[in-house]
Amino acid sequence: DDSHAAVTGRDSAAYIAMNTRFHELIHAGARNDYLARMIRDTRTRMAFYHASSLTQTARLDRSWQEHGRVVEAIRNGDADPTNGCMSLDSSR
Repeated sequence: DDSHAAVTGRDSAAYIAMNTRFHELIHAGARNDYLARMIRDTRTRMAFYHASSLTQTARLDRSWQEHGRVVEAIRNGDADPTNGCMSLDSSR
């Protein structure tokens, strides 16, 4: 997919844009406007630090792998692994 191409091509700018969209879709899917707004506000405040971490090759790879686990958990309807994956992903 496009995000994997960005990771393998070390295109941090493209991956950061896709990462933002990925998180927006997760927030929308949760159907909790209050929580989504709080997360969006926090991510906005932390954007510089978060974006700079995704210029590091190891972090870029790890982020893509974490997102894959989140998507797989959602597809399988596994709420507990999804919570754990998002907690891990959001803590970085």
